[in-house]
Order: sequence, then C-alpha cells, then structure tokens
Amino acid sequence: MNKTKFYVDASEFEGFGMTPVEAAFLDKISIVSNIYVHRDVLGDYPVYFKRGNTVDLIEKMRTVMDGGYKLNNKKIIKKYSSQMLKNRLMKYIERVIKNS
Repeated sequence: MNKTKFYVDASEFEGFGMTPVEAAFLDKISIVSNIYVHRDVLGDYPVYFKRGNTVDLIEKMRTVMDGGYKLNNKKIIKKYSSQMLKNRLMKYIERVIKNS
C-alpha cells in the first residue's frame, strides 16, 4: 500500500474495515463503498461511492487521480491512535473494576 496513490474498498458488506484505517495512517486516500460499516468506522475520511455502482466508483477514482480530492485523515488517525485506544481501554477497565 505504500506505493499506491489511493486505496479502494468496494465491499458490499464487510467487517470492521481495518484496511482503510491503515490507509489513513499511511496518508493515502481511501475510496470505499457507502455501506453502513464504512460510514460508522471511517466517518468523513474517505471518498464514498454508491455500493455496486461501477460508474460512480470509476468517477471517484478519476477525481482522486486528477487531484480533485484533499486527504482528510486527521480525525480518523486521532480516533484510532494508540493514545485514544489506551484511554478507551482504561475507561473500560475502570468500569469493570467499579462494577465488580
């Protein structure tokens, strides 16, 4: 992925969507289908295309290739940073201990 200009995830339904998050950490634009999990996990980071619509996907790819999209990965990197993950884990542990 280091040598690519962007990443495409054309899934019609999928799990967590970790690869687009990895792309964000590599400062790559992700073009992903507009399925629920992508919207939930990725927020406003990627370029969305209509699920199952190849024409829309190609248009989005051309837009990215032509420089018509600015990388917007700051929020997603913060959301999944090691510090934020540590904070969420500590809150969870504290809640478990409190309720024990």
